[in-house]
Formats: sequence, C-alpha cells, structure tokens
Amino acid sequence: MAVIGEVGGEGVWLREVSEGVESDAWRSFTPLQAILALQGCLHVKMMHDVSEGGVNGGLYEVQDVYAVRIAVDSGSLNYHEGIADAGGDPLRAPSYGALIAVIDAGGVGEVQRICEEQGIPFAAAGRVEDGRGLYVDGVEVAEQKRVELDELYGSLKPLDTLLSSLQSALDGLTKIPGIDRLLPQVGTNLVYAKDGADTAMDVAGLSGRVVASAGGALLCGEAAYGASRHLASVVLEAGKKVRGIRSAVNIRAGEDVTTGLRRLGLSVVTIPYKVEGEGCPVTHYIRSQGGLRDAYVHPGDFGVEPTTTILGESPERLVEILEELARVA
Repeated sequence: MAVIGEVGGEGVWLREVSEGVESDAWRSFTPLQAILALQGCLHVKMMHDVSEGGVNGGLYEVQDVYAVRIAVDSGSLNYHEGIADAGGDPLRAPSYGALIAVIDAGGVGEVQRICEEQGIPFAAAGRVEDGRGLYVDGVEVAEQKRVELDELYGSLKPLDTLLSSLQSALDGLTKIPGIDRLLPQVGTNLVYAKDGADTAMDVAGLSGRVVASAGGALLCGEAAYGASRHLASVVLEAGKKVRGIRSAVNIRAGEDVTTGLRRLGLSVVTIPYKVEGEGCPVTHYIRSQGGLRDAYVHPGDFGVEPTTTILGESPERLVEILEELARVA
C-alpha cells in the first residue's frame, strides 16, 4: 500500500490563509496527475483520493469497504513542509491531492518509477493483509468521521496574532518551575494591549485566571479581548506614559518578591493601601505620578489581597521575568 503525494499540504495552506497570507498553493492540490499516470498500470489494484478525513480517513474507508487489515508506518510518508508546526495529528490534516494506492507486491518499483518521472512524491507506506482494521505505527485507529467541506472552510477565520501571542505566553507561564509559589489567592492574569489601545476592549487578557492547584499552576479560561478590567486599566494608563508598555501581570506581594524583582534590576514601588478614585488603585497611582516603574506593590486592604503588578513590553517578556523571579524569590 502506498501514499502518493504529500501529506498535509492543504492543511498548511489553510493555516496560512487564516493568518492573512495570500497563497495560490491550492492550485497544486489535485490527485489528477497521479491518477492519469497510474491508470494504465496493471500493478495498481485500487486508488482512493484523500478528502475531508485526511489520510487516516481515506485509509479507514479502504479497510472498511474491502474488509482488510491495513498496517501503516507513518514515518515513511512524505509530509508537506510546515505541517509539523500546524498542531494536531498530521494524518488527520486536510490533505487533498494525496492519493492512496493498493499495489501488488511485485509492482511497487514500477509504480515508484512512474511517480518519480512525474515528479510526484511516493511512499511505500504499509501493507494490506487479511483481517480487519487500520493500524498506524501498531496502534489501531478508530473510525475517522468526515468533516463537511463547508464546515472545514466556512468556519475558517483569520488568526489574531495578538491573541495567539498572549495564549502562547499564558501556556508558557504555567510551565515555569515553581510559578505556583508566586500566584496570589485571587489568581493571576496576564494582559496584552493593541498598539495604540484606547479602551479595555483593545486589551486582551485571560477570561479566567491562572491558579495554584495540587498539580501546579492551572490555566483556567482562554485569551480574549476585554477579559480583565483592572489590569487593562493599568496597562492603558502605563501606555500613556511609555507607549512601548503594552503588557501587565499580577502576582502575589511579599518581601521576597520585591527583593527578587530588584535583584533582577527592576524598579519597584509600594503604593499606599488607600488611593483616591474608583477602580484599580495601581491605575490611579500611575496616573498621579510623573514617571513609570517596572512593578507596583499594593499592600492590600481589608478584604483585599496584597499583590504585585509588573509591566512590560510584551507578555513574552513578562514570562521571562517570572521565570527568573521564580528562581531567585
């Protein structure tokens, strides 16, 4: 059994389109060239194009219709450049243009030669045997349900790079060794403002919180605009003083945290526990001062937990600071 063509090309193209990249790569996604080249080859017993279910979907359909057992080595396949970075199982990725072919044992070399003459990638990927089921790398694959094309293409929406960057930073934050020791009881949020942001809806944050759990830091929610009113107001106010400041994170307060931040070369100030004005006291304090510090410690109040708010150019930079702080605090 062979898989002819590259796996995941359509999936990579879809991802690029979602990121706003103009590409006409779709023009090459057709199995027609391979089908025409192989239709007269008597060694080819069956051909099946790869559609909505990806390569696994096509293979599953073949074994199901013909009541056979198919064993596949995924490492032998030809993958489109970039499919490894797309996430998920590449054998489930959209791969229109790839072709599954069942070939008799003595004809593999001939089919490979024909494909090479046409410039089409060829992979002798597995075996068709007596029995039932699809096995990839020795593991049985359950039924691969098709996805409707209008669902696959119609649900495609542009990727927001700011949200993607924030979500990636949040994921990285939870993986910092010892980060749970820096999380306040109310949980941690991390925000990222658009360049030139004016309102809280221009600031993305975590819809929930990063909280400490028995297994370490736990990410609750997802990156979304308008998700953190208080931290959004802080970064908006800070951005008025220094435009490059677009991100903020809150962690617990403590002498060890303050000392650790200063050891990292950051400027830290403790604000009064009572600050005039409704809303976030850190925001009002920044508004009332001439300069801007790297971090602001709020000592807490009745029913209000002491916290430290750290400012930075980006969420990636703040995650770097937290990683360093977790080592020294």
